[in-house]
Amino acid sequence: MNTTRNTHGYGEGSGEDATAEPPALATHSLTKHYGAVHATNDITLTIRQGEILSLLGPNGAGKSTTLDVALGLIKATSGTSELFGMKPRDAIKRGLVGYVQQKGALLDDMSILANLNLLASTMENPVPKGEILEMCNLTSIAKRKVGKCSGGEQQRIRLATALLSRPRLLILDEPTAGMDTATRAHFWEFIQEQARQGVAILYATHYLAEAQAYAERTIILNKGRIIADEPTRTLREKYAQHHLNIDVRDDETKLHAERAIQELEASFVVPSSRIQQPFTYTFVGNTLHAEGADLDNLARTLLNIPGTHNLEMTTPSLEEAYLNLVEEK
Repeated sequence: MNTTRNTHGYGEGSGEDATAEPPALATHSLTKHYGAVHATNDITLTIRQGEILSLLGPNGAGKSTTLDVALGLIKATSGTSELFGMKPRDAIKRGLVGYVQQKGALLDDMSILANLNLLASTMENPVPKGEILEMCNLTSIAKRKVGKCSGGEQQRIRLATALLSRPRLLILDEPTAGMDTATRAHFWEFIQEQARQGVAILYATHYLAEAQAYAERTIILNKGRIIADEPTRTLREKYAQHHLNIDVRDDETKLHAERAIQELEASFVVPSSRIQQPFTYTFVGNTLHAEGADLDNLARTLLNIPGTHNLEMTTPSLEEAYLNLVEEK
């Protein structure tokens, strides 16, 4: 998808080190209480320009509240939030922030184009409507009333309204809810292009596969607190396991496999008198199931045994890491 957005000197041709620029969003000990209910507690995070960051957590973990408080839409009980080194309301007034909420923010009895015209009338330098409609794949339905649009179409409309001001930070709350598979793929291509132009992307989602595929960094919230904030790949490697399945032909093959595994286990390093066992395994019928941090040696060992077949291996998933972390807390 083609875009013609101004990158405000970030990255290409700027002659400046992007890391010297203020972060798109920086919060420190941000807290929001509703009486005895602690919606968020001590939220400290930073998002750099051009970074794609996912915000995960169970229902009621505080994801939407965190976004609203960080943007100054809800007053914090304590703590601070800055957008591009300034107060949230100042950054929002300058059009530096676009916010795609789960619901609301659209006038159902007006057309898509009328919604965009109304919002653009409040801005100094909005993206031309024809361009924004094309960006969000809305040109063919621009005259349709918002209330007649599907859930996925309404999410694209919300994205269009968020992009009108040429933002440098996009906040997305469940952005692909209601979208079909093809629309989701198109949406993420567009978001990745925005990030390449230096736009910071922070999105809350329940679709962990999307977080795994597109987020460079992932924050996990639980009960209003950050319980993990690391590169997405690091989270997967630290808190999830590799998995291996392989079939054995008969009981004799199973016996050979068990002996080979015992020999492999005997070769493990023993640091500080503690055996470092990189995997566990079990047989279910004639299928061996194993999981661990490193299964490459096990896979090679098993494949050298006559009568083993149908090897399947999967890498650590963000979903498994997420479940392990949330259940721990």
